[in-house]
Amino acid sequence: MQPPVLGLIFLRFASIRYNRVKPEIEAALKAQRNRRMQQSEAKIAIAKCGFYLPKEATNWRPYAN
Repeated sequence: MQPPVLGLIFLRFASIRYNRVKPEIEAALKAQRNRRMQQSEAKIAIAKCGFYLPKEATNWRPYAN
């Protein structure tokens, strides 16, 4: 059974785009560490790049073979 190619292309694009802003997301998480009102990683990611990719979704490479 072949994986859906269009889905893999989108996942690769999303992964590359997300990894570009990941340092900004991590910096925002670190900056708010001691604050009372903290935003989740998902909310920060959506604000920075428009979507959130869970860790398991960023591992698309095994399906590309």
